[in-house]
Amino acid sequence: MAQERRLFDVDWSYDLCTEGERLLWNRLSVFSGGFDLEAAETVCTGEVVLREDVLDLPAGLVDKSIVTVSSSGDRARYSLLETIRQCGRQRLREEGGTARLRVRHSEFYRMTAVRAGQAWCGPREVDWLVRLRTDLPNLRTALDYCASRPDLAGDGLEIAGQPGPHTVLVFSSTLGEGRHWPERLLATGAPRRRRPRERRR
Repeated sequence: MAQERRLFDVDWSYDLCTEGERLLWNRLSVFSGGFDLEAAETVCTGEVVLREDVLDLPAGLVDKSIVTVSSSGDRARYSLLETIRQCGRQRLREEGGTARLRVRHSEFYRMTAVRAGQAWCGPREVDWLVRLRTDLPNLRTALDYCASRPDLAGDGLEIAGQPGPHTVLVFSSTLGEGRHWPERLLATGAPRRRRPRERRR
């Protein structure tokens, strides 16, 4: 009964949203553990939701208690409760947009990993370490999706092979995680001609 009431409340909240807010809600469901505006702008824009809209639409979702916001760090972070996330994911599947958004999500975190790798052993290393630890759920989600797609396994290897993400994967949970992802990605049959540097790492 409680579950049915929660679902009813979520549907009621969905009906209160504008078209743009609904589309953004669905697309934000690809994130795990939270996201910032840069991630939302990069992953979720296009087809009705414009980049400049992402500055305003999250505010509407926050006002409706769909999205929560935390400003405790150097940048605001947004998140969805799991029930709300699952509702968005279901509607995203119904739209047929899941694969497209998952690819964009994985590409964003691949580029994040590359940027962290380029800044490693530099003056901003600690800043990147904090950011990567905060985004570890999204890195894992991106790696998991890349491991499910042989055509994206090379991208996954690039994420796992960067010094910053690799360090975070090794020391944020168990020592075996830093080995788990490359082995799993290589097992998908990642093209040998693609990203040889990441294969060597």
